[in-house]
Formats: sequence, structure tokens, C-alpha cells
Amino acid sequence: MFLVNLSARPWRQAPLSQAVASISVGLLLLMTGLLFWLQSSLRNTTLRLQGEQVVTAYFDPAIEEKDQGKIVDEIRAAVGAHAEGAPGANIQRVTSQEFITKIRASYPELGKELQALGPEAPLVAPQYVSIAGNVPDTVVDRIRALPGIESAESSRNRYAQLASTYSAFRWVTKLLMMGLIIALFSGLALLARMNSHLHDESLRMLRLWGADEALLRMPALLSGAAVGLVGGLLGAGGWLVFGQVLASKARAIAPALSAAGVSSASWSNLQIAGLLVLLGVCAGFLAGGLGGSAERA
Repeated sequence: MFLVNLSARPWRQAPLSQAVASISVGLLLLMTGLLFWLQSSLRNTTLRLQGEQVVTAYFDPAIEEKDQGKIVDEIRAAVGAHAEGAPGANIQRVTSQEFITKIRASYPELGKELQALGPEAPLVAPQYVSIAGNVPDTVVDRIRALPGIESAESSRNRYAQLASTYSAFRWVTKLLMMGLIIALFSGLALLARMNSHLHDESLRMLRLWGADEALLRMPALLSGAAVGLVGGLLGAGGWLVFGQVLASKARAIAPALSAAGVSSASWSNLQIAGLLVLLGVCAGFLAGGLGGSAERA
């Protein structure tokens, strides 16, 4: 109990400096939480862009409609046997009439011209199978080699540049997070060094009583942890209250980040809030150990 009372001395004798430091820690942790959410969301988006693709396999116009079902079954077998996460793959067959219907919705005049071709419409309007999901390139090659498939296109490289941009942006957010954590730790270490003189008299007395080095450092450790805990709670509360608002502002600044929503992040809001509290306590505890010094008699 004596050590707890001693560690609380800075809050009693210099409450303003402790409060300002806690608020600063909370703001830094809130910014860190936003960056952590951003890079976590971008990670999921990047993996999806790198792993998922849309394969469009066009039927040979000479293939009759009754034989197309067999080809679709072979495609399903190929995807189910080799594709990672096959249950999530979406395989859809599009007939000539369905293609014309889609065209008419966007381009009415062109759709009418295709519809007017009558029996010759299947020769002009493509018939194809769309496979969306995590499909390996080996499966795409196998689909191309299937009898009755004229050609197959893949969107694998369509988003390669966008995925590289997201990956680079993730590294930038990680560097910014490291900078914020270093600033947070440095500020707490400086505060611990400033608070250490408030413990000098009591530490000298404890040393005369035979206290060891670990016991003499406990007041600084506990004081730093207390500031980190208060700052962590402020940062976590700010994230729970304003996290959604900050996320929407980030998407408004960069519309390309709209796919990186909070719901797509690997961590939930509560998990990020808990992580901020833990980070604040750990940073305060370590900074108190390094910034504070056990006064030697």
C-alpha cells in the first residue's frame, strides 16, 4: 500500500501535468488506433485483390445449349478440386438471351438490334461462364483446355497496380504507427524523469531501510502505468465513440478506401479499444522503468 501511495504522489502534487500527459497519450493512441484499423482493412482488401479473380470462359458458338450444361459441370469439378476456398467460388452461366437482357438494361438501342437478329443472335451475342473467387492459374489453364470452350479471360492482372498501391500504403501506415508509438514512449519517459524527483526523499528513506533496486523502481513503474492506463482508457473511449466517424472521414478523403470498411477489418472496434488500453499501460510501465531512476543515497 505504501508503494501505491508513493506512486500516486505525482497525481497529488502535480495533477495538471499528469492530466495533460494522459490526454496527450489518449490522442496519440486514438491516432494509432485509426492507423491500425486502416492498415488492417487494407490488408484484407489487398489479399482479396491479389487472390480473387473473375474468369470469363466463352463457349464455342457451335456448341449446342444442351451440351453447355456438361461443360459447366466440368468447370465446377475443376474449381472444386483445385481452387482454394472452392465453396466460396461463384460460378454463373450466362446465355445469349441473358446477355442481351443485360445489354438492353444499359444500352437499349444496341439491345434491340441484337434482339432483332432472331435465331442468329447466339452467333453474335456471347455465351459464357463467369467464375468469381480464389481461382488458381492452373485451374484457368484447365478451363481453357476444356472442349467447347473457345477462350477464357482472367482479371488476375487487372487490379495488380491497385493492389501494389494498397500494399505500399500499408507500409506507410505502419511507419506512421511506429512514429506515434515512439513519440508516445518518449513523452512518457520524459514525464517519468520529471516525476522521479517527487519520489527522491521517500526513495532515499527506503534505501536506508535496505530496499533493493527493484523495489526502488516500483513507484516510477506504477506512476507511468497509471498515466498510460488513463491515456489508454481515453484513447479507447475516443475510438469507440468517434471510430466510425474517423473511418468515414478517411473514406471521404480517399474514395478508393471505401472497400476498407470497419466491418472488413481483422479486428473489431472492441478489440482495437482493448489493444489501445494495453498499449498505453505497457508503454507507461516501460517508460517509467527507463525514464525514472532509483535515487542512490
